Amino acid sequence: MLSIDKSIIIKRPVDLVISEAEDLFNLTEKLLSRENRITFGPDWARVLRDWLYVIIERRLSRKILDDKDNSEELDFRSELKQLHANIESNNFFLTIEYLDLHDCQIEDIPAEIGHLVKLKSLHLAQNNISSLPTSIGKLKGLKTLNLNENRLKVIPSEIGSLSSLECLIITQNDLNSLPDEICNLKKLEVLLLWKNSLHKLPHQIGSLSELKILDLEWNKLSSTPKSLVRLGKIEELYFASNRFREMPEEICNLVSLTKFSFGENMISYLPKGIGKLINLRELGIFRNQLLELPNEIGGLFSLELLLLHDNRITKLPKNFKNLRGLKSLYIDENLLDKLPQAFLDLDIRVNRKKTVLN
Repeated sequence: MLSIDKSIIIKRPVDLVISEAEDLFNLTEKLLSRENRITFGPDWARVLRDWLYVIIERRLSRKILDDKDNSEELDFRSELKQLHANIESNNFFLTIEYLDLHDCQIEDIPAEIGHLVKLKSLHLAQNNISSLPTSIGKLKGLKTLNLNENRLKVIPSEIGSLSSLECLIITQNDLNSLPDEICNLKKLEVLLLWKNSLHKLPHQIGSLSELKILDLEWNKLSSTPKSLVRLGKIEELYFASNRFREMPEEICNLVSLTKFSFGENMISYLPKGIGKLINLRELGIFRNQLLELPNEIGGLFSLELLLLHDNRITKLPKNFKNLRGLKSLYIDENLLDKLPQAFLDLDIRVNRKKTVLN
């Protein structure tokens, strides 16, 4: 049986998804051969057309179906003909809005990609891309750019020209720094940068006034810019697994935060300002070097999940019992002898491993 994941078919005239296909090389060899390709159009369109054909042929021929005795044979010739017809159509590259080329073994992105002026979503995750063309900045209508799991070490400054961008994902790459121009993305709501090698953030990162989610876990950060305090709409902030020796005071003024992770750093205390985060529902400060908690932590009335495990905490502050909304507490691998009785009376789930409670 020959089969193909239908995600390779253009779902709408403005979409192209090339991923998760099985071996159809024999079926498509003639269809996608150079003799059958239309050669009209400008040079940039021909470059993009040839680039896509290489990706399609590689993706289609990558997997060989093991079970060839299955009696249910599916004929996808018509869909493949539609795919061919769309790519060869006059206005395909002028109308395409969604392009998914994840896991296609791509190494290079042609500069001509900047001509896809209608593109709103570009997915290039799980490839071997080591650089982006500066023409990426011409995609003014782009709202989502996914570059997860590539080999990027540098992002071109032209990325700051993506004035419509709302979601930027550059996780699991080799970034050492970010261009200052990234702070020009005034509509950006989600910025995911975990598992890179970032040592610092742009000074004006606070200019990302619409940002709601910022994930910087698994980097090499030890400080944050003062402008961080201007992220007035930030709801989720992740700084776990970095190199902080103290928590930046600016974070305590981000009162819109609902989720905050600062685990796996090297801090020995929490600033008293932590009590200002009254909307916080989830707080992770696990695997640090905390000896105690400030009394102000009792003001986090919205808190439902608290991760304190793997620290050196010997006692809890009196106001800890005020966390009436708390549902789950992870406090194992500390030096506690007991918890206050009033706290034990709360209706929560406590992880007590290797913690003696009287």
